[in-house]
Formats: sequence, C-alpha cells, structure tokens
Amino acid sequence: MTHPILTPIRLNNGVWEGRLTSDAPPEVEILYCGKTLTDFELTQDGAEWVLQLTVPTETLSDGVHTILIQNAATHEKLGDITIIAGQPADDSLLAELSLLRAEVDLLKRVVRRLHVSGS
Repeated sequence: MTHPILTPIRLNNGVWEGRLTSDAPPEVEILYCGKTLTDFELTQDGAEWVLQLTVPTETLSDGVHTILIQNAATHEKLGDITIIAGQPADDSLLAELSLLRAEVDLLKRVVRRLHVSGS
C-alpha cells in the first residue's frame, strides 16, 4: 500500500481544494491551532479523492496562519495551507525581501571577484 499523496488544486471563495491519491479510502484529519476542523468533504473521483475544506474565518486575520492536513491513522503530514494576511505580514515580507536582496548583492560581488582573479 502506498502513502496517500495530496496535491493542492485551488483556493476559491473561501474553499480550498486538493486531490488525494490513495490505494484505500484515506483517513484525513485537519488541524488549525491544535483544534480539529470538521468543515470539509472528502469525495471519491475515479481513482482519486477530492478534498474540499471551507477555510475558517479566524485564519483571515493579521499574520501567518497554517492549517495542517494529516493522515488520521498515522499522523503523517499530507500537506498544509498557509494564509498570510494583514500589516504585520507585509512588514515581515518586506524585511525578508530586503535580506534576500542583500544576499544576492553579496553573491554578485563574490562571483565578480572570482571571475577577475580567474582571468
């Protein structure tokens, strides 16, 4: 038996959708902040299963929120949904972008030095 594989499809109008490939009917548990979410549907579509989750409104607030999707029997992580919203997230992303730019500049200087010394 193979492990279930979750492939995210879309998030539209507050409903997240993914496809599960599994040999047997999958046992899915969805957690947010340690609470089990029950507002989801798992329906068979041929050899695959469609997972549809209504995203809780409490995840639509400032910061980064993660919903964990796992195998209920083994507690193996199948996937997650990350929602980033609000002002603190914007500041955090800008700071991360600034750090990445500084690292790219550093790498450019090192490559130029190596190129000049190798010529």
